[in-house]
Amino acid sequence: MKNRTAAIIITILVILCCGCPGLTSLCWGSLAFVDFAGGLGITGIGDQNGFLASIFGFGCGGIFLIALVVLVAYFLLRKKKEDTTTVKPIPPDIIDEPLPDSKSDEPLPPSNPDEPLPPTI
Repeated sequence: MKNRTAAIIITILVILCCGCPGLTSLCWGSLAFVDFAGGLGITGIGDQNGFLASIFGFGCGGIFLIALVVLVAYFLLRKKKEDTTTVKPIPPDIIDEPLPDSKSDEPLPPSNPDEPLPPTI
């Protein structure tokens, strides 16, 4: 987002609407797991199916909500790279300059194919 203040406000709202319920859901899932593993009877869920539904439902739901908060915060608050794909124009003085002469040890081949090749040393 270009507007940093709006990104911060949206992130705070997502934390309040998804992060807090996600943590609460994880706590209920943990409580259901401890109750199921210890046979304490804290939650009042009577059978194994109810315990497993509570453990996986609250646990997976809480993980999903917390992951949602992390992703929203990452994508809204990260610094974006600047556009570097713009092409800068070449100054006109560089375009008009002639290419420098290249001096090499080997002579250039003749322009006419009937001319003989110059002798090489």
